[in-house]
Amino acid sequence: MRLQSSVNLEAYTNIRAVVAALAFGPTRRSANQSFTHGGGEISDGGAPRTAEQNAGLQPYAAAGKLREYCQPGDPICAPHTKDKDMSKHLNYFDLFGDEAAQWVIDLAKKAESGDRTSGAKSMLHQTVSHPIANVFVLIFVLFAI
Repeated sequence: MRLQSSVNLEAYTNIRAVVAALAFGPTRRSANQSFTHGGGEISDGGAPRTAEQNAGLQPYAAAGKLREYCQPGDPICAPHTKDKDMSKHLNYFDLFGDEAAQWVIDLAKKAESGDRTSGAKSMLHQTVSHPIANVFVLIFVLFAI
């Protein structure tokens, strides 16, 4: 379902229910975003986000729950930078995997500890109460964006 531009996206989402959202080398991204890590914030992606899309992401960024990784030279997320090399699009897990995982773990622990700003404590309890759910939570977090 595609939402019309006049629709308030917050009516369809619950920011407090999101613990973390993470993307590596996204094709649709805009330069100079506070949630971009890895040096690629200097370039738009192959398809820059619209103003409306950036505005929709800002509540998550402001809450510290959104992070994307893009590095200069990645031909997918930073095609306007020098020395483009596809290996730079394929090595995010090697370069930033531990850092990103720790960030997600820290946010999940914060939600688990009862931080009322996240609102995700009961959702986290329900999700991780089943062993196989842990795998799906990680996959969802990694591919949510």
